[in-house]
Amino acid sequence: MISIIQETFDSSIANHIIRFLEHPTAPLIRRFKEYTDLLSFDTVNDWHKWQSLYGFQTITGSRRAYVTYGGGPEGGVVRLFNTMTGKAWYVWHRDWGRTSTFVRIPEELALVTRYDDGYEAIKLVMDDYELRENENYLDDVEDANDENYPDEIENPADEGGDSDAETEYADESLVYAQFLNNEAREEIASLVEQIRAYNDQMSPESSVSETMTLNMLINQAYERCRELGREIENRRDLTS
Repeated sequence: MISIIQETFDSSIANHIIRFLEHPTAPLIRRFKEYTDLLSFDTVNDWHKWQSLYGFQTITGSRRAYVTYGGGPEGGVVRLFNTMTGKAWYVWHRDWGRTSTFVRIPEELALVTRYDDGYEAIKLVMDDYELRENENYLDDVEDANDENYPDEIENPADEGGDSDAETEYADESLVYAQFLNNEAREEIASLVEQIRAYNDQMSPESSVSETMTLNMLINQAYERCRELGREIENRRDLTS
């Protein structure tokens, strides 16, 4: 990403940006963005309250996706795996005839499930939440399933050829990876514009606090660009 900054700005401005890339508050800003992204993405569920579980769906990269609303557009939560983050929880949404969209749940939050006389519901809590009667962490439920049923996807090679199900699974994997890459590239382009705008706001007349704030925002945008670039690189084999 340094090369992007160097190509976008003249050398003196680029050097000024790169010099202030490390700032202690950058992680806090990133966390704030994750929470606002979650709230703006999912306007159906009020996740601090119990959400009824209506069933499950199949989404590439997961054992099963939990459905909290349906009957048209559908969505809920799903635990996905990738080489960058390992296992992580996402809120998902899917419209008719469209691929699923996802927003990652901040790592400080955990999903809890409650089962009571045939009724099952889930909600988001802080990761130090104390479980009550008939409650379990959803991660523990999924980990138990992973241990007891390590591979629920049939291998069509055993039958001497690719099945329609396997072809559909591969196509969905490719669509999902391409969706993530396109989303990442769009975010990188937006971040580069933000860096340019922040730099334009800096001047010799800027106060120390103003300069520090702008440098902090530049640092946060730059680190996010680096993170997105690594994610794209890790998906290169699947999309090439």
